Amino acid sequence: MHDRTVRHFAVCVTPKGKKSFVAFKRKPGAKHPTRNKLGLVGRMSLEQARERAIKFDPTPTRKFADVAEDYFKAKRKLRRAHGLERTIRRKLIPSWGNKQLSAITRQDVIDRVETVKAKGEYAAHGDHGLH
Repeated sequence: MHDRTVRHFAVCVTPKGKKSFVAFKRKPGAKHPTRNKLGLVGRMSLEQARERAIKFDPTPTRKFADVAEDYFKAKRKLRRAHGLERTIRRKLIPSWGNKQLSAITRQDVIDRVETVKAKGEYAAHGDHGLH
């Protein structure tokens, strides 16, 4: 059962009924996240387990604008970096800048692309825009 407070945190129950607090984390390039045991239910409190889960993977608290800035720094030397940065600053940061990265859903992305496409802007067609 996944926690509503910490997204990548859950309790797993074995077939024999043993309960463990776990945190999930997707390693770079991995198709599926790995499960990491934090401790046994009963030996640690829910709050202690949540704190461990947050320390285990603090990235969900990052905001879109912060991640975008890191991306801009990493891609500055690419030929199309300036245009891509300008597009992201104009089209995405106003809407998502203060939103936690983990709070941006697939539907948010689809809605944003559809909005840009509806305006007939070239940015929605892939090569110069929102990818």
